[in-house]
Amino acid sequence: MKQNDQINQHLSRLAKALQFIDDHLSETLTLDEMAAQVCYSPFHFHRIFKALTQEPFLAYVKRRRMEKAAALLMRSHTSITGIAYEVGFADNAAFSKAFKKHYGVSPSQFREASPDRYAKMDHSKIGQEPLSFEAYLYRMEEQLKWFINAADIRLLDREKELLAYVSHIGDCNNIGDSFSKLLSWADKRNVLDFPSTKLMLIYHDSLKITPEENARFSAAITLNEEIEQEGEVLKMDFEGGKCVAAKVELVVDELEKVWTSMFMWLNANEYQVAERPCFEIYHSNWQEHPERKCLLELCVFVS
Repeated sequence: MKQNDQINQHLSRLAKALQFIDDHLSETLTLDEMAAQVCYSPFHFHRIFKALTQEPFLAYVKRRRMEKAAALLMRSHTSITGIAYEVGFADNAAFSKAFKKHYGVSPSQFREASPDRYAKMDHSKIGQEPLSFEAYLYRMEEQLKWFINAADIRLLDREKELLAYVSHIGDCNNIGDSFSKLLSWADKRNVLDFPSTKLMLIYHDSLKITPEENARFSAAITLNEEIEQEGEVLKMDFEGGKCVAAKVELVVDELEKVWTSMFMWLNANEYQVAERPCFEIYHSNWQEHPERKCLLELCVFVS
């Protein structure tokens, strides 16, 4: 199958997801169930969905509920309680609270106000207008094109490696302290041998699923010989296997965009992502670059 055909097939499944959401706003919609509807794992569905809509799944569903409610308030004589049920709320109080938070007025105030007051409301905020899937399609195609042009993408067979690492739990932006401890330890023991020594960040959890304060990472370096574990510095055997690697130069703010593009590319090319940690390999230091760029390699094991 040609790559364009694969991408179109991939996009058709996402179009199905958007339509399914609109057709089932009165029901409980969960990420797991929605992913199963379009044959994705929850992890990959969340990444791709956010790339298309620029919103997390639950935020998108919440917005669509409010938009449908607004449309019904403006265009029908259905009671407010009836509308609450139609958009998935079990009681009127919870619905009214959510509606006021979204629009700044209660449902009854919204209905009683002159329609002219809301005439300039964006079409995406009046519920039953057709979704502009063409815009989503264009956004995804442009992001994939950017990624393919910017990254050197290869399929590798990685060998098993011995690593020294320092574990980190919580905000990934604070992992610099873990790298400092690791590199200080390694320098004192003369185990650094750049460029053969690789500096790595291993993601043990997905930030799309695990709350950031609970997410676990490892700041790691490759080793050429066995070490004694000492204090916070531990060792691990990092198993090898088939891996898609994308080497790209970027500024730090582009990292999330690049990871999202990576998973879009994997799905478009029908790779099955293995249930193993993703990781990054750093080939340069952004602090030493005049434009604060870093050359790094994003790596995902596939089966």
